[in-house]
Amino acid sequence: MAAATEVGVQRWDSSSGTLLQDTEELSPGTIWGLDTYTAGDGRTLLVGAGNDHLVYRWDAVTGAKAGVPLAGHRSSVKCVASGSVPGRGALIASGSDDGTIRRWDAATGELIGVSDMVNADILDIDLLASQAGISILTCGDSDGVLHRWDAATGQPLGTPIETGEMVGSLVSVDIAGEPRIIASSESGLVRQWHAVTGLLVDESSVGMSVAAMACADGRVLLATGTDDGDISLR
Repeated sequence: MAAATEVGVQRWDSSSGTLLQDTEELSPGTIWGLDTYTAGDGRTLLVGAGNDHLVYRWDAVTGAKAGVPLAGHRSSVKCVASGSVPGRGALIASGSDDGTIRRWDAATGELIGVSDMVNADILDIDLLASQAGISILTCGDSDGVLHRWDAATGQPLGTPIETGEMVGSLVSVDIAGEPRIIASSESGLVRQWHAVTGLLVDESSVGMSVAAMACADGRVLLATGTDDGDISLR
């Protein structure tokens, strides 16, 4: 397990809950967000959104840097997402206060595309390799808009989804074979949209933050959190 902090990244042994020893590489300053992906050699790597405009990669087990930081953003990087994209391999996406979403080849660090945003703060992004055969990159912004792209090509997917209020956090996951975008909002309402069509399919949950996990038996667990510290699992 790992967490982003004001001084870098902290890690815990997921079995025992023991805090793992810090390394100098894990302390570059404020990290706003984290994600993980599996490298070509089988290692699990952490990806971090740096306040210093950089995107960092670390070996999740040793804490050592995995390549040089990815440079190109002109302001603080606020969120990252990563995963395997059919036809492209492992990909990293990063969202910044400079108003751009950048896509990187995770193996080489090469910049492969930039998507510009307009008049809104980027709050969260997520990457889904859908069972439907398409990889979907989703971004939520402070204007309450969900933007979608084909992660492999960078081409927009449909028209932006207008949620009507600022997006809190978002996840994307396959549910019953359909790709879904699930986002929380400043009012505490959690909604689900079909990730390709953009149609609203559910708004029965509440929470200020949201997370989802696909289980080996096909179930998808949805966790929502409130300002009072309560967590609901369904």
